[in-house]
Amino acid sequence: MTIRSVTLFILNYNGRTLLQECLPSLIDASHQSRRRVKLVVIDNHSTDDSASVMSTLFAGIPFIRSRANRFLSSFNEFVERDTSDAVILLNNDIKADADFIDPLADLLENRPDAFFASPICWDFDRKRYEGGLSVLRTAGGWWGTRSVLPPRLRPSEENFWYTVSMGACLAVRRDRFLELGGYDDLYLPGILEDLDLCYRAWKRGWKGYFVPASVVYHKGQASFAPAFGKAGISRMAARNTLFFMWKNLRDPGEKFRAAIWLPVRLLWALLRGNAAFIRGVRDAWAGRSKVLSRASVQLPEEVSDREIVRLFRDQNAAMKRLLKSGQHTPTSERSPCC
Repeated sequence: MTIRSVTLFILNYNGRTLLQECLPSLIDASHQSRRRVKLVVIDNHSTDDSASVMSTLFAGIPFIRSRANRFLSSFNEFVERDTSDAVILLNNDIKADADFIDPLADLLENRPDAFFASPICWDFDRKRYEGGLSVLRTAGGWWGTRSVLPPRLRPSEENFWYTVSMGACLAVRRDRFLELGGYDDLYLPGILEDLDLCYRAWKRGWKGYFVPASVVYHKGQASFAPAFGKAGISRMAARNTLFFMWKNLRDPGEKFRAAIWLPVRLLWALLRGNAAFIRGVRDAWAGRSKVLSRASVQLPEEVSDREIVRLFRDQNAAMKRLLKSGQHTPTSERSPCC
């Protein structure tokens, strides 16, 4: 598929300061791209003066209020109305290098099996790795992701690492995003809806690619953490991890492991006084019937859970071999696993 046009959708909630800091780099990137690029800021019912900042400093960029604050699910209505070949879905706390768009679009254009492409992401100080390459983590019947900084590739290498998901900056083929139905609002207010979307794509036979030639910078939970706090985020993570597994796992072995390990995890949480995890499991059980009803209407699957797990285990093994050969491969946990 030829990618001639790209839309950058920036999701904003009470981000007046972040818009001032981040939008100039995205505007610059839109001018540097070889493709037709437009920017749209989606406002999720902000209560600050984001609208005033946009009208004063960025009057040429559409600033459109979503129908409701549906967090990442707010992207869905705008992607559906859009006409670009590809979209890049960004949080409002993302800055980017001027040339970050085309490597992502090139990947989506040149890899027929691609669903999404992920840039490499650093923090605002450009020192700490934030993510971009996420590998699947399945430990003790609990699923999540682990963010890995891969061995460096030589510039001449036509080689990419697979990534299982990406949240803060996702470049995706618009047609395939719509075919999957976009983000599932089951996970509201958030956490793991990005893994759910990308994992459904993996099961359809599409893939996610890490593209380190594209570079962005992320502040990290600039809106989410202040709103919900550490305990609230942990509670949602426990609930949504169970939602994800109940909805997406089909392999009998994986489902059995998840079932037998859950009581062990609950006992461990009780002994440690981890009330957030226990409350999250309780929340999940309260919504279990809704989750199972959605699982029953999933699109046909071409790749099994076991095949996806095996692919990422093989990739992890390849990285370990490179580490032993002298290439440094630090890792950073980004999983909601408890």
